[in-house]
Amino acid sequence: MMNDEQYALPGDIIGTIEQFSPGKGTYEMNGNIYSAIMGRVIVNRAKMEVWIKPFKTLPVLKRGDIVYARVIGIREFGIVVRILKIEGINREICGDTEGYIHVSKISREFVDDPRKTMRIGDIIRASVIQGRPVVQLTTSARHLGVVLALCTKCRRPLTRKGHRLYCTRCRRYEDRKIASDYRAVKKV
Repeated sequence: MMNDEQYALPGDIIGTIEQFSPGKGTYEMNGNIYSAIMGRVIVNRAKMEVWIKPFKTLPVLKRGDIVYARVIGIREFGIVVRILKIEGINREICGDTEGYIHVSKISREFVDDPRKTMRIGDIIRASVIQGRPVVQLTTSARHLGVVLALCTKCRRPLTRKGHRLYCTRCRRYEDRKIASDYRAVKKV
């Protein structure tokens, strides 16, 4: 019989199906109940169920989360990004870290070509519209969009001049969907 202060690692046997029903963080195989995650073993004697309470839960993307991401692809109908972090949470993200911004969700203004708004390598701030099954994002709000961009020619950081970005080395302008606080983000 288990006591309530037992801890388990993934793969540890924590009971049998004759004793308990498998709960969250567990799986059953060949009549044994195994821990699927690292955490504290919880026994609910009223329900005759055993489950694992994780030591730390990883954040899962949900609607409304603000995320920072790197542009990794540009398609005819949108932007593909790799999500780097959730704003305000200094932990690794659980689940899919690729997201998609449909061309209609890039800006409040009409966008005919996503390449005019973002480039591969840009760091952006976006809002999660949908977390599952596919992560969908938007950058249409004023505070969302590119927060750091490099010159497409010399790869130096671009500076903001009005509604455009400027390379001080190449002396050329580039267009992006710029966040209102471009280059003022402390740490991504």
